[in-house]
Amino acid sequence: MQLASWLKHASCALAQFDTPKLDADLLMCHVLACNRTTLYAWPEKTLTTDQLTQLNALLKRRLLGEPVAYLTEEREFWSMDFTVNKSVLVPRPETELIVELTLKALQEKNTEPVLDAGTGSGAIAIALSLQWQKDQQQTLNIIASDKSQAALNVAQNNAARLGAEQIEFVQSDWLSEFSDNSIGLILSNPPYLAADDPHLDGGPLRFEPASALVSGPDGLDAIRALIKQALRVGKPGCKVLIEHGYAQADQVQALMQASHYSQVETHKDLNDLDRVTSGFCP
Repeated sequence: MQLASWLKHASCALAQFDTPKLDADLLMCHVLACNRTTLYAWPEKTLTTDQLTQLNALLKRRLLGEPVAYLTEEREFWSMDFTVNKSVLVPRPETELIVELTLKALQEKNTEPVLDAGTGSGAIAIALSLQWQKDQQQTLNIIASDKSQAALNVAQNNAARLGAEQIEFVQSDWLSEFSDNSIGLILSNPPYLAADDPHLDGGPLRFEPASALVSGPDGLDAIRALIKQALRVGKPGCKVLIEHGYAQADQVQALMQASHYSQVETHKDLNDLDRVTSGFCP
């Protein structure tokens, strides 16, 4: 079968998904180890039996709803390609907001060290580290933590591959392993789905690690822990930025205010949805 013929077949088969042509292209690029531009230059290329076997196996998994990022073990974030697997959450475009907000906060007042709690694939910490180095011509003192050693392995491999080897990695259940008054800025994209969230049933989220998605009956257990523990770990005036669900802003603000955080505010993502709430520790 020719390359173009398989792509057409796969695109039709994937019509139920939002981006059928892109999905087919990405699977082909993965198997052929090439970029999308190369696909358009080789429409008449004849696929080998082995390539067809790999492609059809990946297509079958995609049709069952498995995210393309897990099939190709790759996801773009902050214009970089990150390795991902089922030990970590797939990085989302909306999470780039927390990188932007952190860079802005550091430019206004450099309060190192910075802690990315629950780093997963390391996407946030690595994006911060490399962007700060590019913009400021200096190294950012940043720590990336996660409870999961499997996730930390993914993050460390990404850091080494992308050239962000100065990041310190620490295994920690949220902030439990950090000393009192030791961190200048804390950020996190924690799990924030409720245990009975309907998005967990039958959709692509069922393929992602539940520990990175679900946080108690109301989805706020991890956020409560972060807000409380930051009072101990953060230096006086430590800024805390937490990503959350678009309908949770009022609850997260209330939790921060109850712990006497100041200047509590919520920031909207590119889709104009409430996405990150920040405040300063007392």
